[in-house]
Amino acid sequence: GDIVSSDSPIHCLDWSSTAMAIGRKDGSLTIYDIQNIFKSFFFASVEKQHTTSIASVAFGAGGSLLAAGMRDGTVSLYLESGGWSMRKSILVGPTVEKLKWSHHARYLAYASTDKPFSVIDTLSWTEVDGYRNAQQESLKQGNWSRAIDWSWDGRWIASGTDSGGLKV
Repeated sequence: GDIVSSDSPIHCLDWSSTAMAIGRKDGSLTIYDIQNIFKSFFFASVEKQHTTSIASVAFGAGGSLLAAGMRDGTVSLYLESGGWSMRKSILVGPTVEKLKWSHHARYLAYASTDKPFSVIDTLSWTEVDGYRNAQQESLKQGNWSRAIDWSWDGRWIASGTDSGGLKV
């Protein structure tokens, strides 16, 4: 099916086993129940509005967590518990380019314009120190990440750079 609308351009989207999230240039975040999408019923389950465009959305923890990264450097965390409610919002840098959850959703990796990538421990909501050496090396080379992903076991992060390189 198609979702046809005159809404703002779509900047990002992600699926879980139960929902689809769409982030738009105008700062709107729309979450759809995928069972309804497959029945060609395209009404949003939840609509949220942010003050700046959404650059990345990512589901974690089997679809019960949703992170949204904004162009103003904010990452907002939503929890699905009978409806999607914002649980946390933190400022991580000047802009967020990409978000990715670790497989067990303890860590949230993000790429931004002021550093190649960072990892946040969601238990303490602080940056994980072990990744800073890789950041500093990439900064020396002038590389910025626009693509990030975790290895299948959650021990490694791959970071694709503007210069065409890949850091692991």
